[in-house]
Amino acid sequence: MEATQWEFTGGQKIFGRYTLVKILGQGGMGVVWLARDEELERDVALKFLPQAVVHERDLIDNLKRETRRSLELTHKNIVRIYDFVHDERMACISMEYVDGETLSNLRTDKEQKVFEPSELAAWTRQLCEALDYAHNYARVIHRDLKPANLILNRRGELKVSDFGIARSLSDTVSHVTAEQGRSGTLVYMSPQQLEGKRGTHLDDIYSLGATLYDLLTSKPPFYSGNIDRQIHERVPPSMTERRKDLNIESASVPPIWEQVIAACLQKDPAKRPQSAMEVAHRLQLSALPIPPKIVRRAVPSKAILWAGAAVLICLMGLGTWYFAKSKLHVARPAPTPLRQAAAISEKSIAVMPFENRSPDPDNAYFADGIQDEILTRLSKIADLKVISRTSTQHYKSAPENLPKIAKQLGVAHILEGSVQKSGDDVRVNVQLIKALDDSHLWADTFDRKLTDIFAVESDIAKTIADTLQAKLTGMEKQMIAVQPTKDTTAYELFLRGRSLWGKRGGDNIWQAITFYEQAIARDPNYAPAYAGMAEAYATLPAYTATPPWESYPKAKAAAVRALQLDEKQAQAHTALAYVLCLGDRDMTRSVSEFERAIALNPNYATAHQWYANGPLLAVGRFDESIAEGKRAMELDPLSPVINSDLGENFIYARRYDEAIAQLQKTVEIDPTFHFAHYNLGRALQLRGDVPAAIAEYEKAEQFNQDALVLLAAAKAQLGDKEAAVRTLTELADLSKYRYVNAYSRALLYLSLKNRDEAIRWLEQGIANQDGAAFAWLKVDPMLDPLRGDPRFEALVQRVFAPKSSEARPRKHSP
Repeated sequence: MEATQWEFTGGQKIFGRYTLVKILGQGGMGVVWLARDEELERDVALKFLPQAVVHERDLIDNLKRETRRSLELTHKNIVRIYDFVHDERMACISMEYVDGETLSNLRTDKEQKVFEPSELAAWTRQLCEALDYAHNYARVIHRDLKPANLILNRRGELKVSDFGIARSLSDTVSHVTAEQGRSGTLVYMSPQQLEGKRGTHLDDIYSLGATLYDLLTSKPPFYSGNIDRQIHERVPPSMTERRKDLNIESASVPPIWEQVIAACLQKDPAKRPQSAMEVAHRLQLSALPIPPKIVRRAVPSKAILWAGAAVLICLMGLGTWYFAKSKLHVARPAPTPLRQAAAISEKSIAVMPFENRSPDPDNAYFADGIQDEILTRLSKIADLKVISRTSTQHYKSAPENLPKIAKQLGVAHILEGSVQKSGDDVRVNVQLIKALDDSHLWADTFDRKLTDIFAVESDIAKTIADTLQAKLTGMEKQMIAVQPTKDTTAYELFLRGRSLWGKRGGDNIWQAITFYEQAIARDPNYAPAYAGMAEAYATLPAYTATPPWESYPKAKAAAVRALQLDEKQAQAHTALAYVLCLGDRDMTRSVSEFERAIALNPNYATAHQWYANGPLLAVGRFDESIAEGKRAMELDPLSPVINSDLGENFIYARRYDEAIAQLQKTVEIDPTFHFAHYNLGRALQLRGDVPAAIAEYEKAEQFNQDALVLLAAAKAQLGDKEAAVRTLTELADLSKYRYVNAYSRALLYLSLKNRDEAIRWLEQGIANQDGAAFAWLKVDPMLDPLRGDPRFEALVQRVFAPKSSEARPRKHSP
């Protein structure tokens, strides 16, 4: 660029509010400068576009549109775009400046020029999360994924550069160079991308595979000769063979990496993994530490350290926002408790997290599993009150100040324990403590083989029941003594799945499903594994972009199979009841299944929670719903979602003052729990305090962008109709690429006082069995303006018309 195009102040180049520091790089897409944003006092990367396109109004408008819509939208693993700046002379994109190194350069610095799978695991997980975020919630594809666009910052965190603007920039450069038809880097392109077909997220899945292949072998799958033809016709050689040719010391690549990357590189998009998180799921990647030796290599970049991110996620979760009520929150520091009942029963107990004393820290899942299994056996005793693990996991294995903790949890007794596992040998230490005076009622050590672990769990549960003088029925004795499988490996796989499911999160649930599948493969008659899979699939839509119509049938099938094997599986009854309510809207059978689940396991807080917030609420049995919600809270007093659901039950009962009080207490338990703010906003809005509601919706947005529809509707209620119109436009755009809940559009049209369109969208949603929100159609106070309209009342009748199964209610064995 000519010097006359810049302003000069004190010898420095100035462009608007930016002081240009140095050139980071340049190429066909323009020049990139490190600059100082003097107004916001931060370093940025400024990507100046080629002069040849500055006056091309259509191209500039397209880039402006693609960048401006992303100004406030971020993901921790995608480099952020800040602004689009232009005048009659120049145009540039302002982006996050990342001080780090690309994987391409790091690989070049390595002695053997390749990474090991163990080094890539954590970064691959971060990359998959970034891709999944963009594909599912932003309908943005990258189109130029490669090692040079993957940057590690100084903390060793991966950042994806050029995300969202890669295609727009490539199209801009193509206009300049007259190379129309395809954008991206040839050796990482899918066959479809090479053919110039309309891009989809499965092009990025192919490029993801090509990128990982490159990082593991030092070369892309095809890199010489007629690359175009090879990509279309040839199968890449195995990565292990490539590494052997390079004389890599540890040449062998784990089979799972070979299989998954080969699947990504399939010519047919339908045969590739269908999402980035499926790739992570199949690679069995979890929250892995960053390899420290690589972090130390992340020194100031020698290459271009700039990037852009245009990720449209403003509507993230709209298709599943109503499913959030199924979440059990992860552990947090113990908060101030809600008021407990005055009298604490002597027949009450909380099982603290068991300490893992195994030499292998990876056996922590086993300690968690033993705690959970003992708790599960105890919870089947109706004469005992047993606190859920969701609340006890707030505390360490041997907590101090037992009287205070027991009061918080509303129990008289505490069980502490530790587990040591070495091969097939297991040692379990337990001690039962009376919390009031910290006196030990019973303690024992069990040294057993792994094959005897079920007997240990049963003995502990029975001894506790005897010590607390809890009465056991014959069936309860059978249930706490049951040995669900003889395959100890299947049992360990089940415990791994159970531990991951308890942590929630999309990748955790997917991995839990994998472990359940492996357990079932070893023992096809393992009923608890099927029950666990049913609960995992039932909660999957709340944590991922999985549509409910895909997940719920799998949940139902797994639950039915579990019950065929063991009709006394309370968790299978719970999952089945949940799906019957939200998916099938078969309230009669749902009630029946919940009642059976609670009879089998009266201390299972989730069953009480979902029963309260499911069919009881849906049919307007508000007093019973609130009573069940309170019972769930007694069993899991520190669970934010259970407390929040109780507040929601008050909302549907139109008891708004009680709802607000309950939800304010929930916020005290966890100020960052978005669903508490979300529900508190609804209660305030329905009571008439719309400004306060908007404040709560905005807080919800800070933690889990889940309230944008309600936020726009509330603004419309105060006169800002354009907020609802804008959101409707975004919904229309988003629906071209992914599922959007019809209920969301109905709410927005209702905020615009367009009853016809609101009812039309409700009709469409019901016809398409679109989402769980319609289970609450009969009682939802947000839809009160439609009540009395014959068209709306006809919809309610259609949703709650007797199902064929209601004439033949399920009969349970005794």
